[in-house]
Amino acid sequence: MTTPSGPLADDSAPSPLPAAGAGLSARELQGRAVSGTLWTVLHTVLAAPVAFAANAVVARVLGPASYGSLAFLTLALGLAIAFTNLGVTGGVVQWGATAEARGDRAGADDLLRRSLGYHLLVQLPLLVVAVLVLARDESWLIRGALLLSVALPAAFSSTALSLTIENRTAGAAKIAIASNLVIQASVVATALVSGTAAGVWATRSVAASVLLPLNLLLLDRVRRRVTLRVTLPTRMPSGFWRFCSLAWLAGLVLTLVFSRSEVLLLSWLSTPEAVGLFALAYGVSAQITAPVDALLGPLAPAVAGLVGSHPGSAKAAFLRSVRLAALLAGGVTAVALPLFYVAIPLIYGPAFGAAAPLFLVLGAASCFQSICNPVIVFMQARQRTDVILALSTFALVVNVVVAVALIPPFGVWGATIANAAALAAFFVAGVRHELRVQALSAKAFLAASASWFVALAAAVPAVLLCSLAPSPAPVAAVLAAVVGAVCFVGGLRLTNTGVAAADAEGLRRVMPGRLDRPVRLVLRVLQQRQVAVGEPAVTRDAREVD
Repeated sequence: MTTPSGPLADDSAPSPLPAAGAGLSARELQGRAVSGTLWTVLHTVLAAPVAFAANAVVARVLGPASYGSLAFLTLALGLAIAFTNLGVTGGVVQWGATAEARGDRAGADDLLRRSLGYHLLVQLPLLVVAVLVLARDESWLIRGALLLSVALPAAFSSTALSLTIENRTAGAAKIAIASNLVIQASVVATALVSGTAAGVWATRSVAASVLLPLNLLLLDRVRRRVTLRVTLPTRMPSGFWRFCSLAWLAGLVLTLVFSRSEVLLLSWLSTPEAVGLFALAYGVSAQITAPVDALLGPLAPAVAGLVGSHPGSAKAAFLRSVRLAALLAGGVTAVALPLFYVAIPLIYGPAFGAAAPLFLVLGAASCFQSICNPVIVFMQARQRTDVILALSTFALVVNVVVAVALIPPFGVWGATIANAAALAAFFVAGVRHELRVQALSAKAFLAASASWFVALAAAVPAVLLCSLAPSPAPVAAVLAAVVGAVCFVGGLRLTNTGVAAADAEGLRRVMPGRLDRPVRLVLRVLQQRQVAVGEPAVTRDAREVD
């Protein structure tokens, strides 16, 4: 794949159709995945400041109690969408990406048509009922906006799925960079004018939906027509519905484990203000790791194709994914945790000052989740939704037991501890299972994720310094970020746990040409001084993937 050199270069434009039976090579699969990952991360990095600013305005206008109501409404609609999806989206991604990688475009087209039939004829009517129930006390204007926000994603669901199974997530990210400005501006305007949680909820939902037709611009003419044709969701591939049913159950439980589901328990067991504090701390922790979590979307279809077409390359791809996620999560841990620990009261107002220490725990847990995301991707690629369901059920039990035990006496801290405990339970068990399947040792995984542990150690002096320094809050926040960054880079150099040479070359190859020089400089600082112990074998496998 050629290196993109402009905003609409490479895979954002429709490419010639592959010849029948001409599948994608392992090199092209990984190239598309890395390109999509980098553009998605770029979108997230550019969107983060805008989202932070919009969220700050919303939080200041609404206050902790109403902000908690907004979190509750957002979570409720998200759960309704997950409940009515029945795992169809995940199934289409897995089967469609594998078919696309093999060059079976007709098979992928058939899946997309039947998927659209499910989303329009089955899921949409159920979501209409859910919206009318959730918004039963709101005006018809808000109800109409919410109905539109579920109708448009259903109508253009196969368009978005096509971009995913074709690994054209880079093109979608380029559109999202521009559309994010429209979404956040609409949210801020609504917060200032209406000052209500329901108004912000409806505006955020509908603003994201009305821009979905832009995805059609990224598809070729034939695929564009396919994604708008409805076929009854019958005669799916063998094993499809079994996979979807397990994926559906696992997805529901995963949503409860990985979303701020503690909001539900806090709403019943604590105060509205506690709900708002937890929601803000959780929201900021999710925002700071969004660039790292953006890796998960482009990786999923690429790994599905890789495991199905080139299983021998899976081990090297897994370790590379963990190394990249750990490095990015490490940067977030060392810099963003100390920075926002100081800045939360400054940005969101004194009413949210108590959310700062909660953020430290939730932020560290979110970063740990980010480095373990490849575990979920590879389990899904092998269609082991039964394992994901078992792990997520175990984690949900831990979550509920800890939350019910600790929220009554400790309030919002009980919810925070429950969230961190559930994530730890899921990923410790998940990593052990994946290492067993991949025939990897715990030492190999710890070596791949070592940069995050270095960052965790680097964040400690930064947090202590900003807590003890008598500087004004803005100065202390900047100082904390600088100290964290310096300690992180110094720790990487000292422990020689930076970027491996093969990983650095792979990143440079898919970056836009105009960014080559700054990327080269950054990688030079972060790159390992020499090949670490055990790296030659990994590097050799990585070259095979390339």
